[in-house]
Amino acid sequence: MPAPRLCLFLLALSPAAAAQGTVYLDADSPSTGSALDVAPLVTDFGTITFNGEVRLTADPEFVAAGSIGEAFNIVSPGNCELAFDFDVSAISFIYGGNNGSISVEARDATGAIVDSFFQANTSLGQPAGPVTLTGAGIRSLYWEDPGFSFAVLDNISLRVDTIYLDADTPATGSNLDIAPLMTGFGAIRFNGEIVSFTDPDLTAAGSSGSVFDIVSPGNCELMFNFDVTSVTFLYGGNAGSINVQARDGFGGVVDSFFQASTSTGEPAGPVTLAGNGIRSLYWSDTGGSFAALDNIMIQVGSIYLDADTPATGSNLDIAGLATSYGTITFNGEVRVTADPEFAAAGSVGDVFDIVSPGNCELMFGFDVSGITFIYGGNAGSISVEARDGTGAVVDSFFQADTGAGQPAGPVMLGGAGIRSLYWEDPGGNFAPLDNISIQVGAGGIGTPYCGPAVVNSTGSPATLSASGSAVVAMNDVTLRGESLPQNSFGYFLTSRLPGFAPNPGGSRGDLCLGGSIGRYVGPGQIQNAGGSGNIALTIDLTQHPQPTGFVSVMAGETWNFQAWYRDAIGGMATSNFTDGLRIAFR
Repeated sequence: MPAPRLCLFLLALSPAAAAQGTVYLDADSPSTGSALDVAPLVTDFGTITFNGEVRLTADPEFVAAGSIGEAFNIVSPGNCELAFDFDVSAISFIYGGNNGSISVEARDATGAIVDSFFQANTSLGQPAGPVTLTGAGIRSLYWEDPGFSFAVLDNISLRVDTIYLDADTPATGSNLDIAPLMTGFGAIRFNGEIVSFTDPDLTAAGSSGSVFDIVSPGNCELMFNFDVTSVTFLYGGNAGSINVQARDGFGGVVDSFFQASTSTGEPAGPVTLAGNGIRSLYWSDTGGSFAALDNIMIQVGSIYLDADTPATGSNLDIAGLATSYGTITFNGEVRVTADPEFAAAGSVGDVFDIVSPGNCELMFGFDVSGITFIYGGNAGSISVEARDGTGAVVDSFFQADTGAGQPAGPVMLGGAGIRSLYWEDPGGNFAPLDNISIQVGAGGIGTPYCGPAVVNSTGSPATLSASGSAVVAMNDVTLRGESLPQNSFGYFLTSRLPGFAPNPGGSRGDLCLGGSIGRYVGPGQIQNAGGSGNIALTIDLTQHPQPTGFVSVMAGETWNFQAWYRDAIGGMATSNFTDGLRIAFR
């Protein structure tokens, strides 16, 4: 195919499920929160509300950090809050102010602080981010300037890793026995029934309203068209047993749970089944009676390691573990332990342990945004560091004593661009980790914007993602796309500035780049989506195309990417675009 003469023929790589688990807010369009000070914003994951103001700002440091157009500001008495009716695990943002300070808190549903950031001075010449706050179950972002001055956030990226189903509302699956539930990760289907039933043990465990129940001949199944790493649930029954299996895409059992009796007085959970590549949750009562699940928490966009099966790292001390995101390696040992506090925290079977001289490291061939684990030891201390690709410490944890009676976690370390987890016992003693949940960076690296893209002939919008590292020195960025029409041609574009131009050159889609736009149209760079509808291109940051020639990407620069691809609507040839992707290089 000759290269299109339009200066923008974009090919979109669709993000994996993890990229789809991101909500981006920049206050510049209705879909990114421009009306949040007037009305809630409904997303694929739930509803966002805001009690501050949306306004323009010309703060120079804020603009240099990437803010364009409007932003989210405090109101009198000098604070505001973004609230979500769904769980968030990480929030990245840039910030600004003309004087005074800024305090930002990620809070859970009870108002407790999960993570926080404070800067004493936001005046001229001060940093403006980005900052990332992480933790489990974040439900709001609160910020203030105690001096009641201007304090704004922009380019807010919310990472969503979980889907909650309780059968009580359409958003949480009340219609799943009638129709699939579309989420930001993909579709969920259910072949059972939704009923209201009073089981005192299930109610005592936290169930209310409707539940997901089996049907004759006594089984049912929740099915996901995306990979899941863990499912947590409550369960009940009035007689008989319950058997629950987490299955992969081939029907193989990844993890399972069985209880011989669900009658009055028996446990009702919660139970967690975990592993990689889970595609369904199947359960049955062999007696064919009532067997219900509720408060189902589905974990997405992560990798689970417990050293108990080849898929969860049992061979990592011998060979690397290939995942859909990249390869994991380990220079420690996999072994059995009987540490009682460790076992009480949830460790079963084999664990990941240090070796002489008392340290080890899990290394990832892809960016990670958060790692949760439990830990043990029979004496001595434990020090754990999440490190980036240069070896710099992103986040850390230390406990001076791991002997009898001491805590064993869980602990979460988070931040952008994590590439390894290093731990040691300075005394050279036993120091194991287990039940390690690795949260893959949303789409690997970068922040999506200008989406969703215009729907193409497949019936879906094409999307763009990137994997690798935003660290310039590593020169490791791969652009990826999915949901293109089969066998369509396309290529990637890049620019320093975002933009918005509908239907350029007669295209069906929207161009999301501005200023000088470079095209990846060199040998082998124009791609064909083939039968999968996907493309990928590893780019060279030292040979970044621009209309006047190649430039080198520099640390501190932000670049925008998009793709243009050929399409046909009603038999007429046209073209379309993916959404945009913004990468802040370090």
